[in-house]
Amino acid sequence: MIQYLKAEHLKYKNTLVRRLIYLAPIITILLALSSPLCFQAEALNWWYTFLAAGCISLMCAFVQEKEVKKLKYRALFSLPISIKKIWTAKIILVCCYLFIVCMLVCVGSFSGYLIAPRSIVITFGRVMIASVVIAITSIWQIPFCLLLVKRFGLFVTIMINSMVGVMIGVLVVDKSLWYLCPYSWTTRLMCPILGILPNGLMAKANDPLLNKNGMGITLILAITLFIILTMYTSHQYSKGEVE
Repeated sequence: MIQYLKAEHLKYKNTLVRRLIYLAPIITILLALSSPLCFQAEALNWWYTFLAAGCISLMCAFVQEKEVKKLKYRALFSLPISIKKIWTAKIILVCCYLFIVCMLVCVGSFSGYLIAPRSIVITFGRVMIASVVIAITSIWQIPFCLLLVKRFGLFVTIMINSMVGVMIGVLVVDKSLWYLCPYSWTTRLMCPILGILPNGLMAKANDPLLNKNGMGITLILAITLFIILTMYTSHQYSKGEVE
């Protein structure tokens, strides 16, 4: 698997897939500048409520575009290699890229010290924990989006993952059955971890969304869903059914 990962990583050198690792944090920080007095909270909220899903959708689209332009997938099925491992390597690689982006965004949120020191109200430790949780609760979108892009294209993927999914997640985040909607997981967990409400405002001490119950089970659900989608999509890919 290591060799597959190395090959995939080399394949995306000097492509938009890798450039997004740096572009996504820059765009997030620029958007947060619209509210300098709440810079840190704005940057983090922009990222996990909307931009992360968009970044995942675009990364998956660029990964698929690279394959279609170079090989159109047909050549792969004639080679003495594991088709499932190729697909799994793509997923794992995008996961690694996502973890890096999340780290860069969270570290970048402290750049608010340069323009409004008082806007930094969340400790570095909490922000780093948040970056890991954001990535874990979002990785299930990677195999899902790779499959969507391959079958329906970029526009449909962005509409489903970055628009409809995000809106549904925000609408149910304060409901009793929020944990049944994967799109609400990240936003809900950020409330007790960062103290930021879905609307970007800092939560008050007695806000019910600060309740930490369900954090552990949500992370387990996210990892489980990721594994299930990875296994399902790799099986479909190995049969050539994602074309």
